[in-house]
Amino acid sequence: MGHFLAVTAFRTESVHSVTEAISNYVKHREVSIEILPSTAEVDESTDVTVYLPQDGWCVVLWPMYFNIHDFAFVREITGTELATGSSTVTNLSQSFSTVSTIHVYDGDYWEHLFCANGEELHLFCSNPDYWGDEGEDGGQQVYKIDPEKMCACLKVDPAKIRPYLVNAGELDGKEKAFEQDEFELVDIWVITDFWRQLGITYPDPPDSNVAAVLRLASDFSSRLPN
Repeated sequence: MGHFLAVTAFRTESVHSVTEAISNYVKHREVSIEILPSTAEVDESTDVTVYLPQDGWCVVLWPMYFNIHDFAFVREITGTELATGSSTVTNLSQSFSTVSTIHVYDGDYWEHLFCANGEELHLFCSNPDYWGDEGEDGGQQVYKIDPEKMCACLKVDPAKIRPYLVNAGELDGKEKAFEQDEFELVDIWVITDFWRQLGITYPDPPDSNVAAVLRLASDFSSRLPN
């Protein structure tokens, strides 16, 4: 079985604001959540791991199969889109101004969403032809591949990002975005090289620099929006 991964970076130094936003979001969907000690043994099927901020980013590693939920969560907390089941009263929009999230489907491809200041600035898929004419959710996805707006927001040279924004399904497996990168473009772990160029550090090893562990109810996936 391949990787079903979701990882999100919040541009904040506040672990509390991140844990609070996650708690409020899931509780509104009637998903129970338990705050565990940072030293707790993580259950990959239910636990959210929040890491100590690094270089201005607080990273969250979601439980397995959260890859169908992270985009809806990010769009709501950044105010770019009201998720299903939300309302003007309970909406968490504008909780964070800048968020980057990546998810991986079955180890076959990765997708990136970047939202800032209430606007979706970047949406990319490493293998946009994977599902043929229709997307995973039954509709054709329109991507926003051009990194210019995202890079302007982060003050990053777009030339450092564009080499990652290719269709990996058309590559032979040997190409790298940059020679010094750890992973080839067809490897889903190239997300760590991509994030590094944005100034975000992927949590590796995953049991280091843990700030908080949040345990979701085992039925969370049936209650959270996709």
